[in-house]
Amino acid sequence: MAVAREGDQTPIMVREMAERYSLPATYLEQIMVPLRQSKLLASVRGARGGYRLTRPANEITLRQIVEALEGPITLVDCDEIACCGIQPDLCALNEFFSSTSRLLQGALDAVTLADITELQQQKMRQSAEMEGVTNAL
Repeated sequence: MAVAREGDQTPIMVREMAERYSLPATYLEQIMVPLRQSKLLASVRGARGGYRLTRPANEITLRQIVEALEGPITLVDCDEIACCGIQPDLCALNEFFSSTSRLLQGALDAVTLADITELQQQKMRQSAEMEGVTNAL
């Protein structure tokens, strides 16, 4: 979200994000690598360099981000584990977990980085307003 807040073409440095969000820069660097490899972020060299989005935030879904960081979204992959000896295409649990995985994937596809960034900004404004009301009392 930090990169999205800067705008589609404005780079932000990891050091700046680390300071702003009180996160270790080394942790943020580790996150940036798979996002860059997935072509969601681009690195910009130079004094005013950093990371920027490769496309508008409203074209990047949460699913793309999660899968870049964690891999494919699958609750259980019966092909990967030998759990019960039933063929995956004949297993009721496999069917349930497959359909649940598709629902989760669809939910994450329906939300963009722009959506979640806007929601976060709304929550921060609400928090500031509540703090103002509390201080006025």
